[in-house]
Amino acid sequence: MSERVFIIGPGHVGRGLFRAFRASGVEVVGLHGKRPSGVATSTGTLPKGMAGANVVIVCVRDPQLDETIDEVIAAAADGRIARDTVILHTSAIAEPAGLGKLDASGYPSGTFHPLVPFSDPEISAALLRSGLFVIVGETASKSASRPFAVHLGARLLGLPPGTTPASLSPSLLSSTSPFIPSPAPVPLLPLVALLSSTR
Repeated sequence: MSERVFIIGPGHVGRGLFRAFRASGVEVVGLHGKRPSGVATSTGTLPKGMAGANVVIVCVRDPQLDETIDEVIAAAADGRIARDTVILHTSAIAEPAGLGKLDASGYPSGTFHPLVPFSDPEISAALLRSGLFVIVGETASKSASRPFAVHLGARLLGLPPGTTPASLSPSLLSSTSPFIPSPAPVPLLPLVALLSSTR
């Protein structure tokens, strides 16, 4: 199945992913924002066109995440999001309560957190290619994340459900450098090797 992604949130992270995915050949169905902007392809209410995506990535600030996930739940309930679509968010810290509802309703969910700085979307788009992503969730959401990393030439680090990227070494999560300055905690190294071997 080809990857078709819909991105919610046209800020630095959303725009960086949008540019990186398009440059690497991933079909981006849309980039959605609350208000009109020069980059969003849709604004306001989540559009029916997002039903064409098989992955939705939510790239909003942590204080907006629960509200946005609730909007995604409503869109899933009325058919704007196709069943079995994977719902991912990019936060390193937040654990939205609504993810459990999505999982229970047939929409696998998880975290897809890029470990690159996002001060400039154009630069971050380049850094994402060959960067590192932390993925958290069950098998379905991890499996959906893997092809995106492959397209970008990035590496994946998988964490078990119930953890967050913030549980990693602080130096690994630093947003001041595009490089990974220290290894992951020892127990995670087999996961790194396993996920990297799928590229």
